[in-house]
Amino acid sequence: MLYRLLAIFCLTLVLGPLHADDEVLSYLEPYRSIEISAIDTGVISEIRVKEGDQVAPGDVLLLLDNEIAESRLAIARINAEGVGKLMATQAEVDLQQQRYDQLGRLVTSGTSNSAELARQKALLVQAQGNHIIAEEEQKSFKLEVKQIEAELKRRILTSPIDGIVVDISKDVAEPVSLASSRPEDYLVRVVEIDRLKCIGHVPAMFARGLKKGDSLSLRVEDGEPVVVRGTVEFVSPVIDPATATVRVQLVVDNAAFKLRSGATVQILLTKPGS
Repeated sequence: MLYRLLAIFCLTLVLGPLHADDEVLSYLEPYRSIEISAIDTGVISEIRVKEGDQVAPGDVLLLLDNEIAESRLAIARINAEGVGKLMATQAEVDLQQQRYDQLGRLVTSGTSNSAELARQKALLVQAQGNHIIAEEEQKSFKLEVKQIEAELKRRILTSPIDGIVVDISKDVAEPVSLASSRPEDYLVRVVEIDRLKCIGHVPAMFARGLKKGDSLSLRVEDGEPVVVRGTVEFVSPVIDPATATVRVQLVVDNAAFKLRSGATVQILLTKPGS
C-alpha cells in the first residue's frame, strides 16, 4: 500500500494533479495487423497484389510453385476414378460364387464330394478378399486426392481480413523455406484501418467510471489537430501499481480513411459521452 501511495505521489509530481480536462498520450494503430507467412516450402510463382491494394477475406495474395503437387494430383485422380480393378475383382467373385453354388448342388445330389466344395469355398473367399483390397485401394486413392488438394491450398496465401496490403517482403522466384523461417519473416502484411485503435493508460480513479461502449474524445495530432470520438472496447480490471493507471483500449471509426495510423493522440479525460 505504501509503495502504491509513493507511486501516485511521484506520478503527481511529474504530471501534476489530474483534473477532468487532463489528457493521456497515445497513438493510433491499425485495428488488426496480420502478418501472413507461408506454411509450406517452395518458390514464389506469382504475386497478385501490390502495396496499397485493398483486399477482402479470401482474396489471393501470392502463390507458391505447385507443378509437382499438381502432377501428383493428376495421377491420384486417375487412380481414384479408375474402376477397372474393381470390375475385374467383382467379376471374379461372381464367377467363384457361381461355381460354389453349382458344387453345392452336386454335393447335395451325391455327384460331387465335400472336399471339392471346400476347395471352391477357399477360392471364393480369396476372390472376395481381392475385391475388398481393391475397394480399400480406391478409398486410399480418394483420400490421397483430398490430401494433395489440401497441400495445394496451403501453397495459396489469401487474406484473412478486409484490409490494405502495406508490405510485401519477397518477390517472384524467391524461395520460401520453413526450416529457416522466423516469426518476423512474413511474406505479406495486411492491416485493417477502416477502424483504428488506441491504447491509453488512464488514472485509476477515472477508469473506475468507464465501461465498454462508453465514448471519449480524442484529439488527433496529424497536421491540423482534429477531435474525434473513440468507443471504449476494453477496460483492464487490473491497476498498474507502479503508475496507478489502468489500460484502456478505444476504437475509432475510420471508414473514410481520413485518419492515419501512427498519428499521435491525446485522450481527453472528460466525462464519457460528453
